[in-house]
Amino acid sequence: ILEAAHHAPSAGNVQDWRFIIVTDRQKIRELPSHCANQQSANAPLVILVCSDTSFTEEHYGSRGKLYGIQNAAAATENLLLAAHALGLGAVWIGAFDEDGLKNLFFIPPNISVRALVGVGYPDELLGPTERKDLGGVVYFNQWGQRLRNVDFTKYEYGSLVKKNLEEARAPIGQGGRTPSAVARMGHHLRAIREQMRARRPGKSGKQK
Repeated sequence: ILEAAHHAPSAGNVQDWRFIIVTDRQKIRELPSHCANQQSANAPLVILVCSDTSFTEEHYGSRGKLYGIQNAAAATENLLLAAHALGLGAVWIGAFDEDGLKNLFFIPPNISVRALVGVGYPDELLGPTERKDLGGVVYFNQWGQRLRNVDFTKYEYGSLVKKNLEEARAPIGQGGRTPSAVARMGHHLRAIREQMRARRPGKSGKQK
C-alpha cells in the first residue's frame, strides 16, 4: 500500500509526502475526537498522509501549498486503490482538527496533515456509490460545450473499438483476426472524427 502511495506523481517529482503509520490502539481510540467523531478513524490501522510544506514552498513559492495538496491527494488515491486491490477496506477522512492531530503525533510546524486513511477488513462489501451523469460534468474544448450523444461516445463506440481491437489482436488461424479488422478500426476512427468536426458550437454554444 505504501509503495503504491509513494509511486504517485508529484509536482517536479518532489515527493514531499510523509506518512505516519498508526497501530497504537490508545492513539487510534483518540482519533475520532479529532475527526468530527467519524468512527472510520477507529480502524485497525490508520495512515496519516502529510506533506512538507517548507519543501514545496522553497521550490515553488506561494504555489507550493497548492502543489503539496495535489501531491498528497494523488498519493492518497493510490493508497486507496492499492488497499482495495488487496481486498481491504479503506476510508479517506478529510474532516479533522489538524492542531489536535499535530499534538497527538508530535508533528512539527512545517508539516501539514492532508488526510487520514482508515484501513481494515470490511464487515460487508458495498456496491459503487451513485455517480452524476457523465454528460453533465464533461465539456469539450470550452466550458459549457457538451457532446449531444455521450452514450454513443462512451459506450457504443467504446465497445466497437474494444471488439475490433480484440479481433485484430487474435492470432491468425484461431478464427479471430480477419484481414479487414485493422481497416475497420481505421474506418470507425475516421467516422468519429468526422462526427466531432460536424458538431461545432452553435449560437448557444451549449449542446454539441
